[in-house]
Amino acid sequence: MKAVVMAGGAGNRLRPITEHLPKPLVRVDDAPVMAHVLGLLRRHGIDEAVVTVRYLAEQISAYFGDGSALGVRLHYVGERAEPLGTAGAVKAAAGLLDEEEDFLVVSADALTSIDLTDLVAFHGKSNALVTLCLTEVADPRGFGIAEVGADGRIRRFVEKPAPGQVFTHTANTGIYVMAPQVLSWIDPGQRCDWAMDVFPRLLADDQPVYGHLSEGYWRDIGTHDSLAAARHDATTGAYRRP
Repeated sequence: MKAVVMAGGAGNRLRPITEHLPKPLVRVDDAPVMAHVLGLLRRHGIDEAVVTVRYLAEQISAYFGDGSALGVRLHYVGERAEPLGTAGAVKAAAGLLDEEEDFLVVSADALTSIDLTDLVAFHGKSNALVTLCLTEVADPRGFGIAEVGADGRIRRFVEKPAPGQVFTHTANTGIYVMAPQVLSWIDPGQRCDWAMDVFPRLLADDQPVYGHLSEGYWRDIGTHDSLAAARHDATTGAYRRP
């Protein structure tokens, strides 16, 4: 199985840190957060990844190169000047993915120790088109939230709910296992997001979209507060690098 590592975001909420540094290279526990992500992939037997890049892309490719220093094989796909969105960026990487094999999507700017092997196994048993990796969060308003049936199938999904829309604290981590057929739902070269565009269409069409509630550490580092919390967790042992 290959992974698509999403590394194109500009990290606007982390300015001024990200004015001259792409968010995947922001350090936690003396290593770029993307190095933590690649280490997690390798730990779970995923040794090849396509990295989607846009903002300060040359810094990312210069730092990680072909990935051999970390035990992974890396390929890079650049987005155009305007961002393609989370789904559009994966569509741009389709030529480097196997047409017959499921793939993993993971963000380069979240710190996690989630069991990817367990997630992939759940996806396979469910015969899902898409499996969302879910986790419990204290405040879900900055994330997508999902209502999941007893069989694991997602019944309802709301992206970044308003206070009156919060019906659960089960949040989308942005880690997905996907069948290659899902790419047919994305128009090439067009801006398209998983949470805002693709998932609602899949659910409306009664496609098999599943959610797996995963244990293990997960924290987005997109804000100064969350980055500080992640760094604190790394020093206290609440998070351990793969």
